[in-house]
Amino acid sequence: MTESALAAELLRQGVAAVKAGQKEEARRLLMQVVELDEHNEQGWLWLSGVVETIEDRRICLENVLTINPNNAHAQAGLAWIEQHAPAEPPAPAESEPPPAEEPASASAGAGRCPRCQAALPPAAQSCPQCGLPLLITCPACGQYTDVENINCSHCGYTLGDFRQGAAYHLALAQAYQERGQRELALEALARAEAESPDTPQLLEEIIRLYEAAGQPDRAIAAGERAVQIAPEEAALHARLGVLYRQQGRTDQALRAFQKALALDEQNPTAMIGYARIKLEEEGATAEVMGLVEDLIEKQPTNAVGSLLLADLYLRQKRTAQARKFYEHACRLSSPDSEVGREALRKLTELQGGNAEALPEGDAIPRRAPTGARPGCLTIYAILLANSGFFALMGAIGFALMAGALQSQTAEFEVLAPTPGMELAPARLGTALWIGVALSLISAVLSITIAIGLWRLKNWARLAVIALQSLSLLLGVLQTVMVVLSFRQMAAGVGYPGGFPIFSLVFLLGWFAVQGYILFWFIANRDIFA
Repeated sequence: MTESALAAELLRQGVAAVKAGQKEEARRLLMQVVELDEHNEQGWLWLSGVVETIEDRRICLENVLTINPNNAHAQAGLAWIEQHAPAEPPAPAESEPPPAEEPASASAGAGRCPRCQAALPPAAQSCPQCGLPLLITCPACGQYTDVENINCSHCGYTLGDFRQGAAYHLALAQAYQERGQRELALEALARAEAESPDTPQLLEEIIRLYEAAGQPDRAIAAGERAVQIAPEEAALHARLGVLYRQQGRTDQALRAFQKALALDEQNPTAMIGYARIKLEEEGATAEVMGLVEDLIEKQPTNAVGSLLLADLYLRQKRTAQARKFYEHACRLSSPDSEVGREALRKLTELQGGNAEALPEGDAIPRRAPTGARPGCLTIYAILLANSGFFALMGAIGFALMAGALQSQTAEFEVLAPTPGMELAPARLGTALWIGVALSLISAVLSITIAIGLWRLKNWARLAVIALQSLSLLLGVLQTVMVVLSFRQMAAGVGYPGGFPIFSLVFLLGWFAVQGYILFWFIANRDIFA
């Protein structure tokens, strides 16, 4: 460690000792600072507050002014000494230097707060009127700089504008936290709270930083204040529920999650938290299953939800579905994350400890595409949508024909292939309207199931399986009837070709498509997934 870096660290420790009331320890540390760097302005200034005699204090303050003639605190301190020199030394509380976050800057005028312009006592630690700290520790170099400075006067690091209030101190807290300066981060967080933040984003950031600093009690206290300030923010209630649950306060966590869901029934944090508590208390009930399945339907890339759904399937002994969602959770999360490690561990156990059966390396992408569908489901959804569209067009055509018949705006020839089979116009109109109704029903069913398949709805899969099975059965009967009809026609007219080859190809292709779709559902164990 270089001498300048050592001096900065000793200065930080010395200031902390001053604030803690450890005067002798502070004097020892600050003496080392000025011995290492005799031009350290802040070292001399802080040392002036812990030396034992007025003469020593005078020397410290004169050294400060030698380094920086515009230092308002040193000027005010010397003026006080000149006024009180014949008297007894003042009490320590009056003589201590301004702490590392509070001397006013020269640009605000000597001895005045840069924010509210209130007069500052010579040894003020912060503005007595608005509470603004007057010196800020730079997160980058550890040196002290005036709170008015947008950039650190020593290294140029961007500190921000103190007029931003809570946001300014939160940014400093984040910077301190990233550099492992935990005590400074906590001080900045306390100042951010003192600024009375009122936006959900700032409140949530305070909670997050307290949690990151390993202060769960402070995080909970901040969360409780946050929900009082912004009671309609579901995210704050959900975050508070997570904190309660981590501390084992299950009843409070449950109430917080319920409040969050009442405000936003699709909040993923609240849905997962509520489901986990209910799972622990009641098991894999229909309510819990429905809640998590609804979450995954709306947010297919939610790794935590996928892991929870896999756990639920495993409890129901549905191992194929559990394996599928453990793999999905692996794909959605980093192997180094808590979710990724847990999903991989449970997947390994499900495979009987066979790690070779698990995907490796690039086989588990960091993120899966949102809303990914198997190819056959996409194609079948499009085919059903097309069928629905043509059925709708057919309904419109039937309706136009029936309307024309009833209004007698067109003449229709009655088809009578056999005597006694004539259709009266009234009966034809009724038949057309029945066609309209059936076409509309067909269109609605086809389009609805197509949308369900596109959105991966389970009921749509079940509907397709049922309809496909019925369709195959009817297709077999239809094929038999067509083959017999062609044979009879060929025998009656002397057609030498028998059953046309193109009809056979068409039927085989049709069976292949229908059969493959059913095979996909069965082979992928996706019937009830």
